[in-house]
Amino acid sequence: MRQLGCFLLMGSAASLAMMSVAGAADLPMKVKAPAVQYVKICSIYGAGFYYIPGTDTCLKIGGHIRVDIITGPTAGPFESVDYSAAYNRAARYFNTRVRAFATFDARNQTEYGTLRSYFVAGGTTDNGGAVGAYMYRAFIQFAGFTWGLTDSIFDSYAITPIHMNDVVATNGNIGATGIWQWRYTAQFGNGFSASVAVEEPTTRAKAIAVTPVAVTPAKGVTYPDIVGQIGASGGWGRVQAAVALSDISTQGSPITPGINGIDKTGWAGMVGGVLKIPGMPGDTLGFQFTYAKGATGYVSLNA
Repeated sequence: MRQLGCFLLMGSAASLAMMSVAGAADLPMKVKAPAVQYVKICSIYGAGFYYIPGTDTCLKIGGHIRVDIITGPTAGPFESVDYSAAYNRAARYFNTRVRAFATFDARNQTEYGTLRSYFVAGGTTDNGGAVGAYMYRAFIQFAGFTWGLTDSIFDSYAITPIHMNDVVATNGNIGATGIWQWRYTAQFGNGFSASVAVEEPTTRAKAIAVTPVAVTPAKGVTYPDIVGQIGASGGWGRVQAAVALSDISTQGSPITPGINGIDKTGWAGMVGGVLKIPGMPGDTLGFQFTYAKGATGYVSLNA
């Protein structure tokens, strides 16, 4: 009886083992899930763009940080205390500056063309003082229209935010901070285009001398500057011509109509461009020739 019992027990164990193997064979095989691409590259507008998850909008984020330390016995570009001051705790023989900005470029396609918004902002602190905020560019572009803060169409070349400390603005350029404007650009193909814009006038406003008053204050502009431009561009660079109309009305004190006040419109014209230098990749030559009558802010240095 003991031997039979052992045989039956062993047979039961073998049956259980076979059932376990059969059950394991019926389980589904584990399949590796494909990798999820949380950020998708957007190649429509060039390198650096990514789709914002869940949308058709492409975004490019960039920035720049600059740190300066200046030492020496002479004044530098942003010293707060004259080195010739008395030798006391107020005198500084080293100075520091930290400057940083961020760029945001968002674009998406519509049935009327590309809708783009661009924004550049940052801040500066000198010698550990308060941070001064600034905004270089902030504009929207759609169907040939541009609204906001950007380069003037009057200037053939302009300072970009990244190179603002390395290039001197001349020939009436409005400088690194841009200018508020509303403009429309028409593209004719083969690199030819034409633009018209109304621009913020106070950026280029200048005091005007009127006899018998030596220098008169501005009366207050009654309309924005009106600027027109035609240009051509290609693999060789870009050239353009532009003309601008500006309110240069002034008044003296006391006000004597016809004697120490004027009510006129000034104008300015230019030709210029940026040309690529053959055999020197990345190098360009910028030029601009400007003439103005009354609207002197278009030909004076504004760095």
